Amino acid sequence: MISFVRPLKHFAGICLFLLFNHSLFAELKANFTVDNTGGCSPLAVSFTNTTTGASSSVKYKWDFGNGNTSTLVNPGATFKDEKTYTVTLTATDGAQTSVKKIDIVVYKKPTVDFSISDTKGCMPLAVTFTSNSLAGDGTISNYFWDFGDGVRVFTQQRFVTHVYDKAGNFDVTMIVVTPSGCTDTIVMHNYIRVNGPVAKLSLPVTTSCFNKPVVFGDSSLTDGTHAIKTWVWNFIAGV
Repeated sequence: MISFVRPLKHFAGICLFLLFNHSLFAELKANFTVDNTGGCSPLAVSFTNTTTGASSSVKYKWDFGNGNTSTLVNPGATFKDEKTYTVTLTATDGAQTSVKKIDIVVYKKPTVDFSISDTKGCMPLAVTFTSNSLAGDGTISNYFWDFGDGVRVFTQQRFVTHVYDKAGNFDVTMIVVTPSGCTDTIVMHNYIRVNGPVAKLSLPVTTSCFNKPVVFGDSSLTDGTHAIKTWVWNFIAGV
């Protein structure tokens, strides 16, 4: 009669050895997370290494796709050009190697542009501003206007009308903003010219006797183009 007791014991020992070695040499799997996968330039991104199955002797190599690399466990990188970058983490632990990749996108910023109904006229001058801006990636969510006369408007509409109620030359500033926070700005210097006279009174004396006439002189300035045609005088007696 043939006994199989010793071979079975020997086979059980081999299984225990394989299980023990599998626990020592777990499968290496490179992995990481990012705090931001997309944004406006310059885009700063932090990387958190979540690799599993690594021993204390594991080595990491990061390739950020922007010409820079790192061997830190949890590095950071800045991306400037408006394009997609492939970030690669390579983990090497003895004979094992594992690779993980994630794409980072730097959005195209908007291009600001606008047109107006009038660039000059007499006050009060109503001007309609229309945004012709291009969104880049996504959409334009907000428009900021500075009309140069102390009035500023923040709106979600492409159209806005502003009334200039004083004479002068005014700069116009426009800023567009996308939902991701990308912006573009344009400043048009002396873009709006509002014509109008400037009332100015010349008075030789400020006090006079009763029933003595006082001569009032007009030193008002024209707009340089049109003559003053009408004057309205209002005399208010004080006590």
